[in-house]
Amino acid sequence: MSGYEYISEQKIKVGENAAGEAIEVTKLVIKGGDSAAKKVYIQASMHASEIQGNAVILVLLKYFKNKQPLGDITIIPQCNPIGRDMLIGAGHQGRFDSTNGDNWNRYYFKPDINYHDFAKTHLKSDMKVYKQALREVLYQQIDQALANQYMLSRAKRLNYTMQKHALEADIILDLHTDTHSIDYLYSPAYAKNSAEKFGFEHVFLIENKCNGALDEAGFYPWWSLQRAFGELGRKEVVGVESFTLELGSEELINSQKAQMQALRILNYLAHHKVVQPYSDSSNALSSRVTFHNEDNFKALHALYGGLYEWFIAPGDVIKKDQLVGRCLKMSSQTAISISFPFNGLVISINAKGALQQGSHLLNVVL
Repeated sequence: MSGYEYISEQKIKVGENAAGEAIEVTKLVIKGGDSAAKKVYIQASMHASEIQGNAVILVLLKYFKNKQPLGDITIIPQCNPIGRDMLIGAGHQGRFDSTNGDNWNRYYFKPDINYHDFAKTHLKSDMKVYKQALREVLYQQIDQALANQYMLSRAKRLNYTMQKHALEADIILDLHTDTHSIDYLYSPAYAKNSAEKFGFEHVFLIENKCNGALDEAGFYPWWSLQRAFGELGRKEVVGVESFTLELGSEELINSQKAQMQALRILNYLAHHKVVQPYSDSSNALSSRVTFHNEDNFKALHALYGGLYEWFIAPGDVIKKDQLVGRCLKMSSQTAISISFPFNGLVISINAKGALQQGSHLLNVVL
């Protein structure tokens, strides 16, 4: 990073290994040229087997080295060094902590705030003032949670630490992938128009909740405050936008695809005036963006244990009773045809072929 006076690098401790040595992540900060511009936080690989986001980050860093952004941008690639080095054979454990089964992306901190009282206190404050006041509350509560050392699992410690570094951001982008999957986006419903600027063909709209993922932890306090302001008669926009970007299939790097995905992010950032207007992204943007209610996103599970062969691919539209695959049951030397009693869009397919009954098969939109 030397030679770029507006790019700095530091190490952040997120744990210790069994030798007592520090486990660290690398935090990159790209200083923007306009102090009034929005600030951005980007991380990749909290689910350690979901690695495509790191290829996207390399493309973005190359761009930022040549063109300083207007707003400050904080980037933490491979933000889960514990899961990164947790291998079973040739594959990542990835999604879960192998010691206790924790999902690495389900322990971000949910603050305990009386939003009505906070909004009442700041009913006449301008946005800059109340945003700083709310951030101070969030910092304080997360610091208190981190100080309660004996109650911290590895996932909680990691999530809380990453969340602290995202608190100053006006835009939070968490880069993930699915199993064998198309690209898609999770967006809070209030940011629907803004989400279009990413150019994803499929966008899932989320309501105001905080169930432990970073995108939800990012927008929940601000959306809750905006609603509280509304109840008191003050119309206000939500102060932070927070998204999960699903960038295809896990355990895979595709550099050509990363170029397109980075262009989508730059198009969104240009819309928010974080980077200079960007004119080279049109080929990367979908000509049609379809919005889905998150409740229509369904996970399907195996009726049978066996060896699965698929005749469909992510992105396919399936019809009711269509033959989509088969299950080979070696115990009975039989092959069972697989179909479903509904129409749907295939989002992702379990990349493993040998599955027990009840295993995850597909993600579909009904």
